[in-house]
Amino acid sequence: MPSATIHICISKKLNKKLKIDDYEFTMGNLIPDSWRNNGEPDRHLTHFSEKCYQNENYLKFYEKYKKYLNSPFVLGYLTHLMTDFYYRNYVNPRYFTIYKNKKTIIKKDGSPFLPAEEHGPFFRKNKTFLANYLTHYFQIKKQKLNRQIANPIEEVNFDSFEKSLKYINDHELNDKVCENEIFDYSDSLKNIDSCSIFIINELKKLNLV
Repeated sequence: MPSATIHICISKKLNKKLKIDDYEFTMGNLIPDSWRNNGEPDRHLTHFSEKCYQNENYLKFYEKYKKYLNSPFVLGYLTHLMTDFYYRNYVNPRYFTIYKNKKTIIKKDGSPFLPAEEHGPFFRKNKTFLANYLTHYFQIKKQKLNRQIANPIEEVNFDSFEKSLKYINDHELNDKVCENEIFDYSDSLKNIDSCSIFIINELKKLNLV
């Protein structure tokens, strides 16, 4: 799924159109992934899916919390789920393949990563390199909770979120640019743009823009 850095980049793109409280909107775009500090089974709760790694049901979130969507924080949560949905369905499939009945990564040169069963660390390393590049490109600062936010969303809490922010700051928001063996950086910027357009269109359908 998209890194926290991608969520920050997309929140910045969206807010050029929305023009709402940037701090609360960015925090809303980050907090759904605080499930990582509660254990993997919690992901289906924070992402409104039936099982842990199924499609994010952002319309289910919308129906539950639509009376709170005047809050930039709650709207940010919704756009996080829309981002995950877009990347799961329209971006991530371009980077994976099946090689001899095993899932693996397609490297930037078009070849599969082998051995397939060991693709996880290779993928995570290059995903971090992409996050670092985006941090440099967009000049993203360290993220922190610097003022109180009203949170009506019962699926998340700020104790777990503070731990998530520490992880994001320590591992993703490093602006050292490294060569990437999976992600073409120019394509990644186009993915951010196309996802932002998708979200604006979805928000229009819900009469939120």
